[in-house]
Amino acid sequence: MRAICSIIILGLLVFQSCKKDPVVTTPSGDGLIINEFLASNLACCSDENGDFDDWVEIYNPGATEVDIAGMFLSDMAGDLTPYEIPSTDPSITTIPSKGYLTLWFDKEMDQGLLHIDLKLAKDGETIILLDKDKNTVLDQYTYGPQTTDVSEGRQGDEWVNFDNPSPGSVNR
Repeated sequence: MRAICSIIILGLLVFQSCKKDPVVTTPSGDGLIINEFLASNLACCSDENGDFDDWVEIYNPGATEVDIAGMFLSDMAGDLTPYEIPSTDPSITTIPSKGYLTLWFDKEMDQGLLHIDLKLAKDGETIILLDKDKNTVLDQYTYGPQTTDVSEGRQGDEWVNFDNPSPGSVNR
């Protein structure tokens, strides 16, 4: 009887040691955050074409660069057709470590890869950044009514208004 118990215990130990660790997947944009946005831009900040469009700034607090190509943006939860960021030029869609990237929400994709097929609502809505699987929410923020040419952004752990918006750089 003692030999049988020893064989069973030995068998369990061998079986246990053969089990592989579970596969853990992390989002490809792990750590990216929506850092600042402007939903009513009449004279504040212009894009490369001189247009005053709505914009959202993404910040990469991580230690490595992140290419956001293939990730998705939406302005509503449960969106079945969020906007996919094109993957044609990583030199434009890659955010360096501790860097910023401004996306123009102007529905003018012919103006470049950073021009999104969405507009922000001045009265408020939700901004959602989704990973490449189209399901994992990397970050989201729901905002209320906005003041023209005043951005809203992070200052530490809080969201505050900025009279001097700073797309593409540290919030001030």
